[in-house]
Amino acid sequence: MGRKAPRRGELFEIDLGDGRYAAAMALKHPLAIFFDVVFETEIMPQPMGGMPVTFRCWVMDSAFGGAGWRRLGLLKPDPDWEDMEFVKRDVLSGAVTAYRHGVETSVTVTEAASMEPAAVWSGSHLIDRLKDHFNGTPNEWLESLRRTILSRPQIAASGPNSNDPDN
Repeated sequence: MGRKAPRRGELFEIDLGDGRYAAAMALKHPLAIFFDVVFETEIMPQPMGGMPVTFRCWVMDSAFGGAGWRRLGLLKPDPDWEDMEFVKRDVLSGAVTAYRHGVETSVTVTEAASMEPAAVWSGSHLIDRLKDHFNGTPNEWLESLRRTILSRPQIAASGPNSNDPDN
């Protein structure tokens, strides 16, 4: 049986494994928000409105019940938290686009550089990303995604004569 998706507004404590804890909330599936606050003790359930936001991204269902993640309760999320644009690169055309509410629009590489990559994150990669954020260091997983999206696409040729330089 697969993992059940978290409920919208479900608040989670994330044990960073170094004596610090972070907080996240499930939004419209599979979106989650991560708050820019690190705790030195376990988190007590509390309203998160007004707390600074670190990032928002899509999260695998398995992360929410995985190692280091603890459900704290159900709170009402700010509806604005769910208004989000992601960036992606089409593997066939190489086009870089913004993705929002099921609609893709063109963006410049400069605009794309500041956007969240369209990817679904695992729990362990999110813990790494949060630790790196709070330590002030680049995250290898996020940087790899950004390089993939922002680098010049390597479009593979196809067809019976794809190795023919005159084709």
